[in-house]
Amino acid sequence: MAWNETTQEQYKRPSDRLETDLTDEEWELIEPLLPSSSMTGRPRSTDLREVFNAIQFMLGTGCRWRALPPCFLPFTTVQGYYGARRDDGVFETMLDVLRGRAGELAGSCEDPTAVAVELQVALTGSRRSVSDWIGV
Repeated sequence: MAWNETTQEQYKRPSDRLETDLTDEEWELIEPLLPSSSMTGRPRSTDLREVFNAIQFMLGTGCRWRALPPCFLPFTTVQGYYGARRDDGVFETMLDVLRGRAGELAGSCEDPTAVAVELQVALTGSRRSVSDWIGV
């Protein structure tokens, strides 16, 4: 995809947000895949979108948990949610949905058996956002 005025506008983030933050379209894909708040106990007060913004930042920059900038939630909160979602298989479900979406956009089957990743992206880990993978 060429980087031109159209794509710049499409991937533009609000000026007060970071480049790695989820767009509204990306969040609409991810939010339904997350477990709902428990009906027992204290109501959830943590904004899950902010948790995923912090995870995206860490993946995009390669920073350590403790080096998470203060504009994010405390690293212990992000680390706790990350571990819980990893353990309950949410990330695997997200990957399955994103692979299906990529297959739809490519005009192939919804359940692709293989996914190609650009070598430079894989080597450097420099991924702009979820939307690069799914074409939002």
